[in-house]
Amino acid sequence: MIIWSGLGPFAPILFAFVAFFGATLTETALGELYHAYPLIIVDAPSLVAATFASTWLGLKMRGWGRRTVVDKQTGVEMEIGGNHSVFFIPAHYWGGILAVAAVFVLIKSSP
Repeated sequence: MIIWSGLGPFAPILFAFVAFFGATLTETALGELYHAYPLIIVDAPSLVAATFASTWLGLKMRGWGRRTVVDKQTGVEMEIGGNHSVFFIPAHYWGGILAVAAVFVLIKSSP
């Protein structure tokens, strides 16, 4: 079960899409050379692009849906909404978290 709020799941989804697209593009461009190098070298540019894309989307989403309301009795202003998270972690942190996890998996899978 995935726990999320707002548009939070779009940051990890964007990371997966950009990483997959970058790896596919790299494999197509390099052809046979793609299998000659370790995955950490070949897929690193796509992971960096995916990290920046996911973090950028998370930062853009921070202000979406946020409103300022005023309590009529006390006159105190409060900000509500604008919470976009997955597993209680804000969306703008997921780019870095997934990049660290992906690099760890690539290092473990390389010979």
